[in-house]
Amino acid sequence: MQLRIGNGYDIHRLVPGRALILGGQRLEHPAGLGLDGHSDADVLVHAIMDALLGALSLGDIGLYFPPDDPQWQGADSLELLEQVVALVMERGWSVVNVDSVLVAERPKLKPHIAAMRSAIAARMGLAADQVGVKATTNEQLGPEGREEGISCHAVVLLQKPWCLWHSSFSKFVRSILLLGMTLVLLSSQAGAVHAAFAEPDGSYDVVVVEHLRLKVPAEGRQAWLEAERGSWEPWLAQQEGFLDRQLLWDPATEEGTLLIRWVDREHW
Repeated sequence: MQLRIGNGYDIHRLVPGRALILGGQRLEHPAGLGLDGHSDADVLVHAIMDALLGALSLGDIGLYFPPDDPQWQGADSLELLEQVVALVMERGWSVVNVDSVLVAERPKLKPHIAAMRSAIAARMGLAADQVGVKATTNEQLGPEGREEGISCHAVVLLQKPWCLWHSSFSKFVRSILLLGMTLVLLSSQAGAVHAAFAEPDGSYDVVVVEHLRLKVPAEGRQAWLEAERGSWEPWLAQQEGFLDRQLLWDPATEEGTLLIRWVDREHW
């Protein structure tokens, strides 16, 4: 299995007359300050986007959402996050988990962290326990400590969920097989693909990648995703050999693709 790690960082100035939005949540600063920026200046979401792009060497968010482009003025950063996740998906990668640290002197962020995690997870097609958000002050040091700005550090882990690997295969053969598996997944509404993984002791596991494309309503999308996840997650967790699942959202088609992986030891 291939893994990639990405690191992201962002900081924005605190200024009067602007909304304070972090993790998609509108907060109130005691001094009436908000974050200055071309979009909604959500440093938490921006740092996560940069981490996603960095993991695959795709540049930074300024390359895709230039600060001098009028179409991104006042943009909802959670919607931009969906577009970045789509870029990751297009290249065959999925998100394993996200971790982040917000640095702000005020306001108190702890009461809002659960809502931030939930909002980010819903837009990324993840469970809330795959998204970590922490907050700390800077002990009145630096620009964050002087309340000149708020910053955020983020890290993400990506994996290729259907990667065929065996040392005796040439890179060419592996590439052809991986391409075929991917085309099968993307061209059908439902199905399964089997991939053989070599274990260190020479044995094999057959990892089944099953997918189901779900039409997601444009209105009330976040509530629908949460309800849909609640219907199948408890069942999945009880299945023998279950590895992981991810609900991927494609903003272009307004469709969600549910990817499920488990080890099938009986048919190999």
